[in-house]
Amino acid sequence: MFKVNGKEYGFYYSVWAHCEFNDWIVKNADRSYVSAVVQKAVIMSKAYCKVHGGASLNPKEILDLPEYVFEELAVALAEQEKHDSERTVEVAEDKSGNAESAAQ
Repeated sequence: MFKVNGKEYGFYYSVWAHCEFNDWIVKNADRSYVSAVVQKAVIMSKAYCKVHGGASLNPKEILDLPEYVFEELAVALAEQEKHDSERTVEVAEDKSGNAESAAQ
């Protein structure tokens, strides 16, 4: 969760968010990196709300932030994207091994 003006927003990098963001990049190739980050935040917020409910972040809320908060937001988005893009595997403990000692 990330706080903007005292309100918490969640982000989720779903397949829908991935498609929406890439489509935005293609349609807006002349826009800046910062504009792309703003759009990614809005898209990832909408994706989170699709799953968990609530109100999504809007571009104006981001554009009114101080630069240092925007930089923190960019880091939070990157971390969430990485988290939602990696596979985790749990390994069960092998209980079939011999519990007796070989020494007698």
